Amino acid sequence: MKTCQYCHAEIPDDSEFCEYCGSPCAPAAVEEKPEEKEIIPVTETTEEMPERTLPEEEPAAEEAIAAAVEEPAVVEAVAAAMEPEEIPVEEIPADAAVEETVEAAVEEPAVEEAIDEAAEEMPAEEPAPAEEAPVEEAPAAEPEKKAEEPAKPAAPEKKKSSKVPVIVAAAVAVGAGALFGIPAYQKNNTYKEALTAMNEGNYAAAIETLESLEDYKDAPKYIEFCKGLQYLDNEDYDEALETISAVGELEGAEQYISYIEGMQYLEEGYSVENYTAAAEKFELAGEVRDSADMNIYTRAVAAFLADNNAEADTLFRELIERGTIDEWRMGRAQDAVLYFGALERFEAGDYDSLNVFKEVEKNGDTLFGKRASYYANYIDGLNHLNKGLFYSAYACFQKCGHILDSDDLAASCIQERPATGIVERNTQAGTVSVTITDTKDDDDMFIKIYDSNNALVETLYIRDGASATAYFGGGSYRMAVAWGDGSKWFGKEETFGSYGSYQRLLLTGSSEYFTFPAGNSYTLTFNSSNGNVGSKSSNYGDF
Repeated sequence: MKTCQYCHAEIPDDSEFCEYCGSPCAPAAVEEKPEEKEIIPVTETTEEMPERTLPEEEPAAEEAIAAAVEEPAVVEAVAAAMEPEEIPVEEIPADAAVEETVEAAVEEPAVEEAIDEAAEEMPAEEPAPAEEAPVEEAPAAEPEKKAEEPAKPAAPEKKKSSKVPVIVAAAVAVGAGALFGIPAYQKNNTYKEALTAMNEGNYAAAIETLESLEDYKDAPKYIEFCKGLQYLDNEDYDEALETISAVGELEGAEQYISYIEGMQYLEEGYSVENYTAAAEKFELAGEVRDSADMNIYTRAVAAFLADNNAEADTLFRELIERGTIDEWRMGRAQDAVLYFGALERFEAGDYDSLNVFKEVEKNGDTLFGKRASYYANYIDGLNHLNKGLFYSAYACFQKCGHILDSDDLAASCIQERPATGIVERNTQAGTVSVTITDTKDDDDMFIKIYDSNNALVETLYIRDGASATAYFGGGSYRMAVAWGDGSKWFGKEETFGSYGSYQRLLLTGSSEYFTFPAGNSYTLTFNSSNGNVGSKSSNYGDF
């Protein structure tokens, strides 16, 4: 091996041109043991070496660089060094910025190693003979005059990168310029943009971008994955599960499948089993969407359905403190906390909790709204029962969802029906007698008699098929009649409740009032072809 007198690179002895700088080489000197002569000190000079113009074309060097750039290891290493996290792709400034980026890429150990390996694997090509610059034979050396010749100026000290690193830099510069435009790098950048859109929930844009990449990496899988997430957004859990399950192995797919299965359990209805199973699925879903919140929520509901109110209250309070659950479930958690507070007061005998239960009840068919309505109706039922309003109390206890002793209290509201005859008289008996007969099958009859001042004078109860006689003084009166099954009698205040039918009698044409002269007797027959009394329908509230 010999050393190039210009770039100081080591080259084969038989090379006519330096394969690194392209300069012509002097023929190899015959190794002769020189005579020991007196060493003449060399005076250091600042005179610069004359500039030497390199040949314009160096096919061997360019082909070596191109081959190195095209090596897959080099391309991958350079592309890896220029990943979007380190080299922003959105904005590539002027050439100076590109050069800085290339220099940074060159300094990457992985890039240098890849290029070195590629260079070592490439077969060395013999440089083409440069006809344009023939080499003149140097005159034979004259040893006796060598000492008299002036010493050449010392060449400037070269940096360590003046050999292979210079070529590597050139190769990377060419490669980087090419990489910024090659489809592989563009596809990689576009691929990451599509995944970013997907992670931000913009599935339509992600699908459109991924479709432009065709079969690049996992683009086809992510297209189907995004379609499944669109189904999930639309709460079409069956289609979402089927679509994502068909994707196969893909990062995040299994977690989303668990999430969707959890939502499917919730659609099956309120039960300890469904919500417990859903909680397990949301646990497996990890950090997908609101899985952590849904896990707490479903465990809280399951505890509530199992009557573990203390545990449920703790979990719902945790959910409120996190503050990240969706608005609807946040409202339900807040209802739960109000409900548990009111329940505690109710169990302590504080019926003022009724207002709190009614506040929660406003949410209608929500889980806690419905349960709150049970307790609100229970308290209302007790209040009606204490006032003797048996039908109103009965209706409330019927809406209690069988909590506590509500069924027993409802049964106690049904009163024993009276015997046929006068039930109540508010004036002295008069000389007018009115006998009333009911011929309506299977129904009892309850009659209220009002005077012209709309004051209640007398009430009568007539069992099916029986007759009763009322006595009062002469004057104008109207009568209201209720028919109902005697098995549900709620007392004289609310009679048959909503289980009865109500009418007002028409005694003379269309008039509700009829004048009964003193000392006369009358017979009124109902529900018969021979009946002499008409009627018009009335509401229970107007009876």
